[in-house]
Amino acid sequence: MESAIENTLVRALQELKIATYDSVRWFDRTYTVDSYKKALWDMEAKEHVKRRVFHTGKTERYVWFLPWYEEDANDKIEELVEDIVAHLGKSPSTPGELRQYFREKHPAYHQIGYLALKAAVISGRVRQHMFNDGIPKILYDLPETNDLQNLESHILQSVNDTGFAFAQDLGESLKISRPLAYTLLAKLAYDSKITRFKVAWNYLRNVPIFAYCKEGYEARAVARYRQLIQERLVQRKRDHLVEDYFSKFKAATATLRADESLAELAGSYFEKLLKSGFVRGRETAVVAWSAYFLASKILRQGITPGDIESYAQMGKTPKPNNSKRSWQRKTTLLLTTAKDANDFLELSAPDLYSRPSDYLEKIVAKMKLTETLVSSNGLTRREELLQETTNFISKLPREVFFGKRSESLAAAALYMVAYRLGIVECTQNRISEASDVTEVTLRNTMHSIVSALRFEADSNETKDLQWVEMFGSEDAAMKSKGLAKYTDEFGRKKWGTLEEIQRSSIQNAMARLFGRVDGNEKEGSAN
Repeated sequence: MESAIENTLVRALQELKIATYDSVRWFDRTYTVDSYKKALWDMEAKEHVKRRVFHTGKTERYVWFLPWYEEDANDKIEELVEDIVAHLGKSPSTPGELRQYFREKHPAYHQIGYLALKAAVISGRVRQHMFNDGIPKILYDLPETNDLQNLESHILQSVNDTGFAFAQDLGESLKISRPLAYTLLAKLAYDSKITRFKVAWNYLRNVPIFAYCKEGYEARAVARYRQLIQERLVQRKRDHLVEDYFSKFKAATATLRADESLAELAGSYFEKLLKSGFVRGRETAVVAWSAYFLASKILRQGITPGDIESYAQMGKTPKPNNSKRSWQRKTTLLLTTAKDANDFLELSAPDLYSRPSDYLEKIVAKMKLTETLVSSNGLTRREELLQETTNFISKLPREVFFGKRSESLAAAALYMVAYRLGIVECTQNRISEASDVTEVTLRNTMHSIVSALRFEADSNETKDLQWVEMFGSEDAAMKSKGLAKYTDEFGRKKWGTLEEIQRSSIQNAMARLFGRVDGNEKEGSAN
């Protein structure tokens, strides 16, 4: 155990050159911080490691390194000091900002970076400003610059111009962080250059909230504070709304089997629409799912408005006391809002209107067709069926699309192509269920396609679609209605439903059976 943890510490110190207890834990999480702490002290007693002491107030902090890497350890500390000086050369900073800077840029050295900062203050390379207005505060800058004084002058000028100042306003106007602006305001108030008074209490941090102004502008400062609080509440509500819909977008992406980046892009579009005020006067849910639809179009995911309406339950409402199949469709503003959002965001999303071919993949997926389908020509791949149907739709005359839902056109075209290929699995019932249209609508759409192609019979584009005429014959018309031909007990050819055919078959079987019994009885009496 001891040799294992010591080997881990040696590897960490060889890699990092210098480390604290947390640095070693960051490098290898096999053991706890206390285990590493005990092992380091034991190794120091054996002179396997060395430590350097940093005095921070009344406490001491230690950094550890291997004896043969002492020069490298000193170089690493000097490198961190130079990084601090370079960072402060851009702007004065608070201790919290510097800690965050090291956590992001040097995660393994963020504690050592703060110790290097203290060393730079002692050596005079960094200047430290400390004051206590009830809460101890510190500012750091470089001694050879006047950045801190220049910022104080700008803040005083702003207070003189407006009569008051808040950290949020100063951060935006002076392009500095809010913590720095807040600390500078507190310093100016501590130096009696501006006035401050308590306007509220932060219960989470258990500290007072101050407004900073010059005399006579207290009422305006309070009014501005209330405005900032209102803006913050609106922003917080907006953030919660974006997070809520982002989780919904992720769930929709998984359900619709789209690319994972779709949720991210839709969330960014929705956030822009919220911040810009586009949502005013519009239903939030419609705007959100319009952003999702636009993102799907940009990423070419093949998701239609019907898919989104069905998932979000926006496009349909159930009639009272009726089954799901008898839901009635209601008009939504999804497509209209998507068009407006497309122009507003300047996206130029291609072809917002749904096309019948967009629905084919969804219909086939809901039908759960296998990769290989049995047809009259042998075996047909599912991709071939989709491609044949897509080509068929692309050759249809334009008047076929007028006044027709894309779902019904896709369903009718799929059935007609599957019927021509002899794929028995693609029945009207299965296709209508998968496409969410009735069988009557499917058959009516088929008749519309046949009529349109008859009108365009002389067109070069539709010459290879003459096979559609089979759906205009009596046999095809009867089959399209779900009827089949059978022979009744009197030998007549008729069309009927499956139940009628079964009833006729039973009657024929019974007639033959009783006919044989009667014949046997007559034979016996004759003998």
